[in-house]
Amino acid sequence: MRHILLFSLFLSLCLYGKAQDPTFSPAQLKEDLSILKRNLEGAHPALYAYHPKERLDSAFTVIESNLNSPLTEVEFFRRISPLLKLIANGHTHFFNSDAYREKRRTKDLIFPMAVYWQDDQLLVIRNASLNEELEVGSIIQKINGKSSGEIFKYLVDQETRDGYNETLPRLSVQRAFGSKYALHFGNPDNYELDIRLPNGDEKVFNIEALPLDTIQKIVRNRYGERRKAWYENGIDAYTLEIEGNTAVMTLRTFSKSWIRKNGPSCKKFFNDAFKKIDEANIEHLIIDLRDNGGGDPKPTIKLFAHLYDKPFTFYRQLSMVTKGLPDKKYYKEKLGLLSIALPFITKKEGDLYVMKGIAGLKESKPAKLYYSGKAYFLTNPNSFSATGEMSAILKEHDRGLFIGEEAGGNPNQNTSGIMLPLELPNSKISVLMPMILFEMNVDFENTGHGVIPDHIIRPSLQDVIEGNDPVMDFTKELIKKGK
Repeated sequence: MRHILLFSLFLSLCLYGKAQDPTFSPAQLKEDLSILKRNLEGAHPALYAYHPKERLDSAFTVIESNLNSPLTEVEFFRRISPLLKLIANGHTHFFNSDAYREKRRTKDLIFPMAVYWQDDQLLVIRNASLNEELEVGSIIQKINGKSSGEIFKYLVDQETRDGYNETLPRLSVQRAFGSKYALHFGNPDNYELDIRLPNGDEKVFNIEALPLDTIQKIVRNRYGERRKAWYENGIDAYTLEIEGNTAVMTLRTFSKSWIRKNGPSCKKFFNDAFKKIDEANIEHLIIDLRDNGGGDPKPTIKLFAHLYDKPFTFYRQLSMVTKGLPDKKYYKEKLGLLSIALPFITKKEGDLYVMKGIAGLKESKPAKLYYSGKAYFLTNPNSFSATGEMSAILKEHDRGLFIGEEAGGNPNQNTSGIMLPLELPNSKISVLMPMILFEMNVDFENTGHGVIPDHIIRPSLQDVIEGNDPVMDFTKELIKKGK
């Protein structure tokens, strides 16, 4: 097997090589930067939610002042990526060009390890290198002479997030460490790793960078086929399990289209589920919102109507700063028919276009089947967007305990809804531009963080390897103890 993999690597190196990436002149780069700034200022309704205009203006000025020599797309991407932390909206993304992504997928040699960030240390969770002596659970102390902790934290700082949240950007870097490393630190042919093995011994390993397809083959051979996503396994978007006086409701998405593709509608599911919960006299309801990246407001509103016995209003306000786009010609997608509808659903109030008649702005009534028992909400970094909104309304009305990790979605506000891809004309870097500010009808302070759980539980490396679920286990143990 090792000889086959070595031959595969040799073939890859011969076929791929390292082509010189095209560069862009300072004038082209400054044009792209100017277009980026103009469109953020003209279309993003919460650009200064967490950092003042002066700070963003200063960041743009510094970037522009250093654009004095030709740069490749990747080098320019590295210059602008710190802006994401200042914009601090998890729906605002920068994407490399299609050409770069294809090159990374088919030609680039990357870091052949899957990692896990635990206790401020970078651990090996899967070794896809040609050196099988490097054990899972080993601590990577240095990569090519640089502290792995400093590398990891630097990469996290280049990631988008809501407010000051760190859990979601850490997860993003952890899940795509090889690609993130290549994007920001380059593609060396070899990596010198200072390693502390699980037995405590320290050793230096020299490992070769590999193409993505070779890494995938090694992972399959050593660890079996990848774990499929729920929708690939034919699992319904929503499921309910009842055991004794406890029910576990797992909600994998709030996207109406994904729900319809994978099981009954949210309305039917909730009606049927809460009927079963009522008939079974359930005293404890666990609602699992982990890895629920959000979706649409209607499923969240319908869910809360079964959890609260009084009328409620989900959103305080939805608003936009423009009904058009500063540079329409640079957007891959247009507003289209939506531009016709906007005048009918928005009203000019000061500098804003405030939206009317949207689900969640009017008062909602409680459902006939209302659950009044104890509730427990499980969250993790991927509890984002509409799930952050759901956590807001649950927290505002003190509807139960939160268990797990800080949600990646902000519970006070997010900018999303209409999201259009702006393509910078020279570098071809794309910017996902969200245009609607959703403000939740809550009274607690916006700290820039997701809801912090009452009980913070994060799976360890061993839990992940063995498939354990300490968050669910802790919750069920809490119920057994009558808490």
